[in-house]
Amino acid sequence: MNGVFIRSASGNAVYGNDIGVAYNGSTPFGNAANGVLLENDAASTTIGSTQGARGNVISGNGGDGVLLQSPLQQTFNADNAINGNSIGVSTDGSVAVANGLNGVEIKDVSGTFVTNNVLSGNSSYGLAIEGPDPITGTAYAAQTTITGNMIGTNAYGTAAVANGSGIYLYQANNNTIGAATQGTLQNPIPSNVISGNRSWGILMMDSSLNLVVNNYIGTDVTGLIPIGNSGEAGLAIRTDGAIDLDGNTIPSQQNTIGGVAGLNSTANVISGNGTAQAPNWGFGVYIAGSTASKNIVEGDYIGVGSDGATVIGNGNDGVFLDGGTSANTIGGAQANAGNVISGNGNPKSIAGTWGYGVGLNITNNNLIQNNTIGFDANKKAAPNKNGGILDGGVNDTWKGLNKNQDGT
Repeated sequence: MNGVFIRSASGNAVYGNDIGVAYNGSTPFGNAANGVLLENDAASTTIGSTQGARGNVISGNGGDGVLLQSPLQQTFNADNAINGNSIGVSTDGSVAVANGLNGVEIKDVSGTFVTNNVLSGNSSYGLAIEGPDPITGTAYAAQTTITGNMIGTNAYGTAAVANGSGIYLYQANNNTIGAATQGTLQNPIPSNVISGNRSWGILMMDSSLNLVVNNYIGTDVTGLIPIGNSGEAGLAIRTDGAIDLDGNTIPSQQNTIGGVAGLNSTANVISGNGTAQAPNWGFGVYIAGSTASKNIVEGDYIGVGSDGATVIGNGNDGVFLDGGTSANTIGGAQANAGNVISGNGNPKSIAGTWGYGVGLNITNNNLIQNNTIGFDANKKAAPNKNGGILDGGVNDTWKGLNKNQDGT
């Protein structure tokens, strides 16, 4: 059974409850299924609030902490809000009280706001957004806004409280992870902290037109201390060969990671991911698959901290393009489009294979332009372990306007 079940009813609010834990907020007393289930036309529903004691503790349940799903025949813009809750953790957000599946799962529902929550300690993902509609094949898990969350850390963003992985997008388009801010070098303001998870920080599978801005992925809330995601990559864009109803392979394309608005506004910090025990693991950004194309990685700090200078290297390449991926842009010609990709690689990274600023393997027609590779934002040396760029692609354009530790 579910703790709270709202079906085909709109305008409801769920405030200030312990759902799946005892009154002390830390002892599991879970519901067998989900903590909160919103189904069918359960629209304009608010789950939690940052005002007063309106946030819920939704932890220790057998299924998802919160599950939003549409009926098979339709999807809708539900305008639901999940705000100010502790999901998968104790009341104070310090220890895991795992939900058996995801912290929050959104299936074929659009227009959801996921803000100011602690989504940590869950068995699978902190947040999973999934489509497509099973009748039409159209990806309707769209227009989700994700800001102000701690995903894989405690409530303060200072220590790991791991999910299996942080955020998962599967056949989910037009979502926004993060928001631009007016932070400064002296006062960086991250939108989400996505760190400390056992596998990916963010995995985007068969998903397009998503925006990821101003997140700390692999560090603490200051952006200066590593709390790495331990799996394949801090952020991965991949395809799995799924076919749509017309027989076409579903792509992962035209996703934008970062932006050109400048430091601590749209820049992500993607640093500190991976472990020294896995020499072929722990990329900062990983893009792979023949239909993973036309993605943009721009204006990010990859391997350095939020100050642009503190080395917090990823365990492997800062950016790795693989498996036939094509027409992606790393950096670009616009002002502030270049990334700082420095300090990456671990002691077990094998020269000629791993541990570079940018690695390309079986790729085609990608552009790597105007980046700072092997130097920090102040142009001081911060070398990647085995070199700036390892080029194993075809027709990739990577020389020219990069400031590269290899001198190219």
